[in-house]
Amino acid sequence: RLVASTKEPITTIGGMNVIPHMTMEEIMASSSSSSSTLDILIVPGGMGTRTLRFDKPTLEFIRHQAPRVHILASVCTGSMLLAASGV
Repeated sequence: RLVASTKEPITTIGGMNVIPHMTMEEIMASSSSSSSTLDILIVPGGMGTRTLRFDKPTLEFIRHQAPRVHILASVCTGSMLLAASGV
């Protein structure tokens, strides 16, 4: 499942539209439900990470999910979000 801050379509730099299945808030609110449990958390990189380093809800989501997932990974500057969240 693709999780984002909203369910609004995300347009990649290459022009592809990606539609999130769930929001971070929905995952956090129902973290005891197996339907919302994440097995893998991949934090993508890109230009958006520069502002997300200071986005408290995003950092809290990463901090909360990191110890619960089986695999935690980042791509490129997504590692800055892992570091900013204290993971």
